[in-house]
Amino acid sequence: DRVDDRLWFYAQSMCGPLAFALDWFNQAVVKNWSAETLETVRSISRVREMGILFIALAGLMNFVAILDALAPPIRQVPTPTPAAPHRRSGDRSGDRSGDVQTGESGR
Repeated sequence: DRVDDRLWFYAQSMCGPLAFALDWFNQAVVKNWSAETLETVRSISRVREMGILFIALAGLMNFVAILDALAPPIRQVPTPTPAAPHRRSGDRSGDRSGDVQTGESGR
């Protein structure tokens, strides 16, 4: 509710246009219902408060995701590590290019 719970609505507004549409519906339609009608649709227990809390948290998480996308962390350039030693040209240890393989399986 933009009028009664302004701070909660700011957090909920980050959930997108649906928050604004439902706020309009609440202001234009629900608030104009008679007291008798409001008693029949009144929330049970703390359902309303839990809904306000969860939607506000979803909006705040969307806000954090937007901030993370717009301002990526500054990373330091890693220091170069020493390269692995190169093999000598005559060293063929581990080199299997000289092996001759035939298509036959041990016949």
